[in-house]
Order: sequence, then C-alpha cells, then structure tokens
Amino acid sequence: MTTADGDELVSQLGFDPSLIQELFESHPDYAEFGQPDTPNSTDNILHGEAEYNLTTSRLNDGALLAAKEIRVG
Repeated sequence: MTTADGDELVSQLGFDPSLIQELFESHPDYAEFGQPDTPNSTDNILHGEAEYNLTTSRLNDGALLAAKEIRVG
C-alpha cells in the first residue's frame, strides 16, 4: 500500500500458534503437510509477538472468523 505522501506500508498478520497446530493436524486440506516449518516464534517478521495475531472466533456453523484492526496514522 502506498500512502498519499508516497510512504509504503508492508504488513504481515498471523494466527495464534494453537490454531495453526489444530488446523494442520485436523483440516483435510492441510493435514497431509504436517506442521509448518516456520512457527511464529522463529518467523522473521512475527517473532512470535501476539500483537500481530489475528483475533479469531468460531461461528455457530463452525466457520472461523478472523479480524484485525489496523490503524495507519
């Protein structure tokens, strides 16, 4: 994203490690791959910091809702 002043913003968001583990263990689209080789704790951007994690909740139908408020000032 480029701002009106020409500044650029690059961002990365992550999921809570327990959710990543659950998805890669149980979801049919991911289970065959095993756990990711770069966990949040060793990611060059995330460094395991919870502030980068998306807020998640499960809806009544089992769908996962993920959200993050981002402010650029």
